[in-house]
Parts: sequence; structure tokens; C-alpha cells
Amino acid sequence: MGVRFENVMIHYRDDTAEPDAVIAALDGLSVRFAPGRFTALLGAPGSGKSTLLMHVNGLVRPGGGRVRVFEFEIGPDRPKDVPPELRRRAGLVFQFPEQQLFEATVRRELMFAPLRFGLGRERAERAAAEAAELLGIGHLLDENPLELSSGQRRKVAIAAVLAADPDLVALDEPTASLDPASRAELVSLLARLCRERGKTVIMATHRLEDVLGHADECAVLAGGRLLFAGTPQALLARPDVMKAAGLSPPPAVRLAALLAEMFRDEPPAFAGPGELAAWTAGKLAAAGEGSP
Repeated sequence: MGVRFENVMIHYRDDTAEPDAVIAALDGLSVRFAPGRFTALLGAPGSGKSTLLMHVNGLVRPGGGRVRVFEFEIGPDRPKDVPPELRRRAGLVFQFPEQQLFEATVRRELMFAPLRFGLGRERAERAAAEAAELLGIGHLLDENPLELSSGQRRKVAIAAVLAADPDLVALDEPTASLDPASRAELVSLLARLCRERGKTVIMATHRLEDVLGHADECAVLAGGRLLFAGTPQALLARPDVMKAAGLSPPPAVRLAALLAEMFRDEPPAFAGPGELAAWTAGKLAAAGEGSP
């Protein structure tokens, strides 16, 4: 069944504006996330990505509309208590790991959810070890998670959710504070979770380049509304959508567009690669891009 938002409204008080002023975090949002697919949830800061993700396991309830996650329904007139089974099946990785981590060691952090959801200690230890291996943090199991580097804390937070083996994994800016190699490794892992284990993955990010080649679908938000839903390739063909959403085209796409413009007229014949490089550098400088 996947995840479906139907005309979801949620407003927050804006203490920086006039008294009783409110802002719409989600403004009549309707969007569907297909089961077993990797969806990139794209948008600039303040677009509603984090608020959307907090709905998928009931941390936030809509002020209007409906959220359907698998067979569960969350709405303003539904029971306030969130079924534990929903929390088990829909895992959420927070944008800031410090808000998620609280145990004294990484091992205990990774065992917490499996134990809470009914696994015995031996199975919980095995689940923790497997999740740690997936994220490459097996050597940190006896460390205090809050004393680790920001990148390591982020990996611990992700492993803590994966240890519970949820059907849906929602991640809020999970590549922040990771180096390029770790970002690529993490996104590749998320794609494998979809292909090989049938997980539904929703990854919120403002970096389209991180998910190209991995995400099956893109959903673009701006002002709490859905601007676009479709494949990454279709999004790349919509610069108007990316501009409206405050998204930057990936560097490779910007370079390809620039080169296409540069070579629109046939370049002159060159004696060798050195002259071609000099000609290209001149074109880049003339375009205001600087030297390559």
C-alpha cells in the first residue's frame, strides 16, 4: 500500500511575526510514495520535508487531511495513540542525530529498538551487529555515540533504525556531514535495501546530485506543496521546477549545459589538446564561470 498523503494541512505559530500569525508547514499536500521504491524528497530548507517525514510514523499528526501508511491511517479525528506496529514498520532517521541518540554505547543504541519491539537479547545483539556491519561501524560498538564525530553519529543513528528491520525507512538529510565517498556509499546502500530487501525508502535532501542514478522517483516540495512528482530524469528536464523549488542542478548537469552552449558553433581546428584546453578556458571565462 505504501504511503499516501491526502490534502494534508498543518500550521505552526510564527513567533517572529505578528501575534497569532501562523505559517503552513504543509499546505493541502497530496503525494504518494510507492512501496518498495526509493523516493528522493527534494526541496530547499523550510519547504516542508522534515514535517512530512515526521508524519510517516505518527510523530506529528495532520491538522487536516489524511496520512495513510501501509494499513494505518493518521488524521485529526483518529485515535491519538500511535500503534506500536506502525512505529516498528516505519523507521525515521532524524536530521540531527543528537536528537535521536541517548544510550551509553553504540551497541546499546542499536539494540534498543529490537528489544523494544519484542526480540530476545540474543536476536537483538545479532540485529545490532548486522546493522553496524552495513554502516561500517562495527569497530565502534563499545563507544559512546555522543562522543563520536558528526559523520559517525549519523551512521549510528541510521544503523539504530535499520536494526529494527522496518519496512519503510525515512531519512531526513542523511548525507549531511558525510564526506563524498561516505555519501555515495550510503545512498548506494539505501538503493540496495529497495532492490534486494523490498524496503520503501524516502530520503529528504536538497542535493539532487546525491540521489541521481539511485532514486526511482522524485517528489519536489516548496511552501508545503507538491511541485513535481516523477523520475529524476524527468526532473532534470524541468529547470523551471528546480528554480521554483530553490534547487541547484547537479554540477555535472550545469557543466554539460555550458559545454553544449559553448560548442553550439563548431570549434576551430586545434593543433593539440593544449590549444583546445586554452580555448575552453577562454569560453568559460567569457561565460563568467572562471577557469576549469
